[in-house]
Amino acid sequence: MKNAASERLNTCAICRSETRQGLTDLTFDYGDFRITVSDVPVEVCEECDESYVDGPLGVALSDVVSEIAEQYAPLVKRMAELRGTEVRKPYSDTPLPGAAHGELVFA
Repeated sequence: MKNAASERLNTCAICRSETRQGLTDLTFDYGDFRITVSDVPVEVCEECDESYVDGPLGVALSDVVSEIAEQYAPLVKRMAELRGTEVRKPYSDTPLPGAAHGELVFA
């Protein structure tokens, strides 16, 4: 008999199909730049490909990426000044065209 906790880890919240272990790239948008962390261990739905990050790992990644974003904030501000544009607020819903913005990739 499965308990509720193990069922939640192995069942997709969207389509209720089984999940399997896998790796994915996670992207965090911070206004004028994007940080990508590669090969993050996740549970992936076999049917709809929705990915799930383990809670503690997700919190740790978010904390580290936020710290990196804070460290790069002065550089991002200077880049915007050089382009003659305003700095966008973090977590912007605006899509980022790759050539116009910085991208940090951690593999």
